[in-house]
Amino acid sequence: MITPLPSPGRLRRRWMRHRLNRIRAYLRHEGWIVDTRYDSPIPLIHVRSASSPHIGESVLVLRSRRGWHYRSSSGDCLASHRRPDLAADQLSAILTYWTGAAPHPHNHEK
Repeated sequence: MITPLPSPGRLRRRWMRHRLNRIRAYLRHEGWIVDTRYDSPIPLIHVRSASSPHIGESVLVLRSRRGWHYRSSSGDCLASHRRPDLAADQLSAILTYWTGAAPHPHNHEK
């Protein structure tokens, strides 16, 4: 049986949102569509491609024995909370594999 995660306190949720906003900026710069879901008990973001909007991955910040990490909804530990750039790269690789296409960076749009 899977035990539910305990709901973090108000200050911890604010800190989690701050960390998620950091990875969100990297992912949006790479061209992914990022939806925030901060109203849930544990804040998270949902990342998807415009070409395959039905396939996506959620990211949250969870604590492990080695500290706080970005974790995907599939259970992959993406990177330390101190490395949102590395976590964004890891998640881009996972989503590119599943969607079959890389996102289109915003800096090429008019």
